[in-house]
Amino acid sequence: MKWCRRTVASAFVLGILALGCGKEFDPQVVRVANLGLEMSLPEGWRTEQSDPRLFYEAGKADDNFGMIEDDELAGKSLESYVDEMLAGAFDAAVVSKGAATVGGHPAVEAVTEGRYRTIEITVARDDRAIRIWFRTLPRDFPEQEEAFRQALRSIRFD
Repeated sequence: MKWCRRTVASAFVLGILALGCGKEFDPQVVRVANLGLEMSLPEGWRTEQSDPRLFYEAGKADDNFGMIEDDELAGKSLESYVDEMLAGAFDAAVVSKGAATVGGHPAVEAVTEGRYRTIEITVARDDRAIRIWFRTLPRDFPEQEEAFRQALRSIRFD
């Protein structure tokens, strides 16, 4: 009987927490509450429910996935932060890099290629660098590039 009360109590607490989140889980939308970030994913891509910062292409999750990371800028300019990140990219060459704006915040978009092709955007917000990236096998990138760019353009901050 104790386990039953615990189970009911746990379900109640989880229900309250879910209501408090204000938004139902949608596998097509990435939501990172502590960053106030929301992004729509390309068709066929899903958010990992257990880790909202991780997303992947259904059926190809081992190779085609993406992530949202954040770090302190620690007094660095966004440009120098991104340059350091790109210089540390294992076995990848920079294909393109340029300035952008996301939700009114300065950003840098870059595409790299090595074993995988990656498109990323790094946004400066509240002295933090927020890096959002998609990586695919190089052969998969051309058909998905526009969908990735559309997803990156969909980024919103509260």
